[in-house]
Amino acid sequence: MSLASVSALSTTAVSTPAPWLNGRSGRAWLDPRTKAFALIAINVVTLSTDGSATAWTARSFAMGIVAVLWLSVGRVRTALTTSLAFAVGLVLVQYARLLPGQLALIGGIGTLVVQFIPLVAMASYLVYGTQVSEAVAAMERMRLPRAVVIPFTVVLRFLPTIAQEHRSISDAMRMRGIGFGGRVRSPLAMLEYRVVPLLVSLVRIGDELTVSALTRGLGGSRTRTHVSRTGFGWRDALLAVAVLIPVVALLGGGWRA
Repeated sequence: MSLASVSALSTTAVSTPAPWLNGRSGRAWLDPRTKAFALIAINVVTLSTDGSATAWTARSFAMGIVAVLWLSVGRVRTALTTSLAFAVGLVLVQYARLLPGQLALIGGIGTLVVQFIPLVAMASYLVYGTQVSEAVAAMERMRLPRAVVIPFTVVLRFLPTIAQEHRSISDAMRMRGIGFGGRVRSPLAMLEYRVVPLLVSLVRIGDELTVSALTRGLGGSRTRTHVSRTGFGWRDALLAVAVLIPVVALLGGGWRA
């Protein structure tokens, strides 16, 4: 091998990004523990029973944080969709009381949307932007027991599998003409053709993921080494402060009341 080839290979190796930058988070990488803390904080804010203007403002601020997180990983459509759904929920909550009769119950739907959209969006970001190896390394650094690490690892890999299996079953049904515009139009039959294969696949995949986790040494007695990145940086500090702002505002409003 010539000297030029060796120099080219070394240059390529230097320019190759670190392994943790190849994940879904990219350069907007956050520690999994920071994401979990943000999820808990947003849970406290959005599921609060406080109906004051401060509480609604805190929920809106929390939704904005989640939207920015999705934008940081390049998911513009997800950020816009969740933000639009949240805005529609706010409109329903504020103006449903002006509707006549039983139509005012639409405000309850708006309340559910406002309370659960930020929480579901943040949980989806946690699953989407966190690699399993990163989560395992972070939890083992926290000295969590294996009874927590192994189930969480299986669940983290299991949730994306549900959507993938659902898409595969939908494609199979479409190829066989099963649908409202196809040969089989009964809602019960469509439910059977969709749910039964999904449940069978998920049970099998859950067992396979558990075996895979144990095969990787998660159940061993020796301390495992990790190549995944863990640690807190300025992005983690910024997110932690940002999610604490609506929590403090909410608690402060409750104290004044």
